Amino acid sequence: MRAQGAAHPAWQAELAHLADTLAVVAEESARTEAETADQARRVETLRVEAGGIFSADEQVARQVLDILRHSAHTLALSAQRPYFTRVDFTPEGGAPQTHYIGKWGVVARPAWRSVVVDWRSPVANLYYAGQLGPVHYAAPDGEVRGELTLKRHLDVEEGALRSVFDTDLASRDAYLQQALAAVAPARLREIVSTIQAEQNLVIRHPPGQSLVVQGVAGSGKTTIALHRVAWLLYALQDRLAPEHLLILAPSPLFLDYISAVLPDLGVERARQRTLRGLLDEVLGKALPRPDPGESLQDVLAMPPADRSALALRLRYMGSLRFRDAMLAYIRGLEENLAPPGALTFGPVTLFTQADLHRLLTRDLAGFPLRRRLAELQKPLKRALAQALGQVEAWLRKECDRRADALAGAMPDGPERQARMARLYASRDARLAEARAEAKRFVPQAMARFAALDPFALYLAFLRTPADALPAADRAAWALVCRRADALARAKRLPPEDVPAFCLLLRAIAGWPRQDIRHAVIDEAQDWSPFEVWLVRELAGHAPFTVVGDLMQGIHGYRGLADWDELRGGALGGADLARLVTSYRNTVEIMAFAAAVAARHALPGQARPRPVLRHGPAPQIVACADATARDAAAAARIRAWQAEGFRSIALIGRDEAECRALCRGLPELAPRLVTQKDTAFSGGLVALPAALVKGLEFDAVLLADVSADRWADDALEARLLYVCLTRPLHRLACCHIGPPSALLPREGTVP
Repeated sequence: MRAQGAAHPAWQAELAHLADTLAVVAEESARTEAETADQARRVETLRVEAGGIFSADEQVARQVLDILRHSAHTLALSAQRPYFTRVDFTPEGGAPQTHYIGKWGVVARPAWRSVVVDWRSPVANLYYAGQLGPVHYAAPDGEVRGELTLKRHLDVEEGALRSVFDTDLASRDAYLQQALAAVAPARLREIVSTIQAEQNLVIRHPPGQSLVVQGVAGSGKTTIALHRVAWLLYALQDRLAPEHLLILAPSPLFLDYISAVLPDLGVERARQRTLRGLLDEVLGKALPRPDPGESLQDVLAMPPADRSALALRLRYMGSLRFRDAMLAYIRGLEENLAPPGALTFGPVTLFTQADLHRLLTRDLAGFPLRRRLAELQKPLKRALAQALGQVEAWLRKECDRRADALAGAMPDGPERQARMARLYASRDARLAEARAEAKRFVPQAMARFAALDPFALYLAFLRTPADALPAADRAAWALVCRRADALARAKRLPPEDVPAFCLLLRAIAGWPRQDIRHAVIDEAQDWSPFEVWLVRELAGHAPFTVVGDLMQGIHGYRGLADWDELRGGALGGADLARLVTSYRNTVEIMAFAAAVAARHALPGQARPRPVLRHGPAPQIVACADATARDAAAAARIRAWQAEGFRSIALIGRDEAECRALCRGLPELAPRLVTQKDTAFSGGLVALPAALVKGLEFDAVLLADVSADRWADDALEARLLYVCLTRPLHRLACCHIGPPSALLPREGTVP
């Protein structure tokens, strides 16, 4: 590693280059601000001229204005930190090139000279993936080969050069460790200057191919997924806008946690939802009110037999086999949509049952069931009009025949005239009756068709016999059916019922079209294959980026057992990438957490490899009672705060334990975080173990890891592993009574 700071031989040259770059940024900022003001005036002029009617010209003008405003914003950011690295590269057969790489590209007009290269550009791969020496990268025109002669880190903050050093493999790791050792902000941060080679491959995975990422705790899965979204917007800028992106996360709290990084990456207009939030948005009131179902705390408190039965039912309901059962039920609804018998009007047969079956299952098969019945009324009304004409013609003809017979049988006179009058009056009455009957006919005929009430039909589905199911599914089906009466009384839908109900709803009423061109699912290990398949159907089979860690599957009893469950049927084919390096924890914290995971290891799961960053060993603190625990917690929190750590979590087993912690630490005033919270503010917080997944903190204290609080089984091990992998720098575990058998004993941490 070459000298840093002012001692670096290139210090003055880099100072001069930074000054030149900032001058270009200032010039471009002034030009862009003037263009923005001109464009805003043009938009207003078009609006006034159109008299309040939104014209195509105004729409285009507003789009241009949005682009200019975004450019002005990125230039303002570039004025603070225009770039973070320099690479010198000589392509084969070409002249040497120097590229400064930053978060946003900067171009000097009018010559359109590239001053700063966007980190998402192909040439930026030289920084992320290449070592000094022979390298290559993929460009739009093909592969570019050559030699990388320099990689120089440039720390620029608030427009000032702070440090300079040239890097090789060893110094790159030193730079990474320096970045990771920093005190954590309250929320997730962008990492464009520290993206590693394995992460870079995930970010730049081919846009049209779905990808599943298995990443160990602290491998940056969430951040990398968001950076992949930013890269997609850059790589597909001619056909992809933020509005076309869908980001799905486990909770509103988690969405708020990641929200800070999205504007910096230019992704703030992407749709960010939970699964339930997305379905509520798309389906509205057609979706019954939610029932939260069994919470993680409920599951952990269950006897083993009850937990096994629950897992059997939930995993079946989340499987593609349950989807297939619903699809078979829907096919039965289609086949039996037509009522028995023909539709007749008087003596005229409008449609035989075979005609109705053909219309509903073939001619109108492109429509959902309700629409089919609505469309059926069109040919039915046409056939009815023809039949009414036939009936009217017959009545007139029959009346004329009888009138001729009467005229031939009786001489003209008052009696014949009276009988003739009665004959024509009868004809007119029967014509009126036929017309009145025709007006009533269509509603009466449609009433013969089955009522398409989604909730009632879903309950009927749950009550269907298991005879047609594979024998292996019948035990689970019995558990599913057992709940039908309770659902009927509650008229609410637990999460496990939602995918099948939505599939039924699509068959009955259809779904509004969604313009989703790429979707990201975070913490996907707790999703079921059916849920992922459902969202893929909703997204029109757009490519997906799915990230998660099976070892952190705290809802594994209803989630995934293996990523292959998603890669095949649910996603229709997806590549698999593995991130095995943990960038969050110190070596000591990760070794401690990995020992807990190893006690109930998942087959084939890679052991996390922490970046070589050391810190104090995790502390296991024995406490006589809750009062002693609170005193120990307070002492450690004050010590951590004195070290400069701002983001500290007190993790309790459940919400009740967290509330007790808050009461026991009144002077420190930790903020209680519960399932109802939708905003994450950082600082000192107390939160239940079930809510910490995906979050990170400078320091973490677990309130009570006693044996009677944490049982020695696989589900508890996963939850504890999640808690232990949240801190970047410090970890302490208190226990009141004997410690949990999940904790490594002294000398057992590898």
